[in-house]
Amino acid sequence: MKKKKEKYGIIKKTIQLFSNVKCNPHKGDHIYGIREGIKKHDISGSDTPWNLLPFTSDENSGTMCWKKIPNSKKNLVYDTFTDDEINNFDENTKNKYYKLQNWKNYCEKKGAKLFYTDVKTIDDSYREHLEKQAHETNKLQIDYLKNSFIAGISCLSVSKSSSTFINS
Repeated sequence: MKKKKEKYGIIKKTIQLFSNVKCNPHKGDHIYGIREGIKKHDISGSDTPWNLLPFTSDENSGTMCWKKIPNSKKNLVYDTFTDDEINNFDENTKNKYYKLQNWKNYCEKKGAKLFYTDVKTIDDSYREHLEKQAHETNKLQIDYLKNSFIAGISCLSVSKSSSTFINS
């Protein structure tokens, strides 16, 4: 993992990817998000250091997200580009694009897994399972509350009738 060298367009792990700003080596952004590509691209990013790049929050928030291309709906990570599109990138976007491609190629050579494919079906069945489980849990809670409430009323009735019996 210490191979994130300048020759691959990636600077030391403590330096923000597209600038010389120092950042926490244990924080950053996944190249392929853990959940962000499931619906549209049917992929899920691996939660490994290979798929995590150093960024400060300034470079990776809102409209400043490093994956976004100015004046485009395309994404540096998930979309493909023609040579003409790449040639029309501004210098900053070109720099990001080539560094990212170099890193992906390096990871591929090392056998590092940046993402998993064909995950939508698994994600859908997992989500379905969780929804079913939540529904069953809610039903059990409602039944428990109903029974507790009924038992509470019964106890009050027994208690009242007992006290009435005693007072008689």
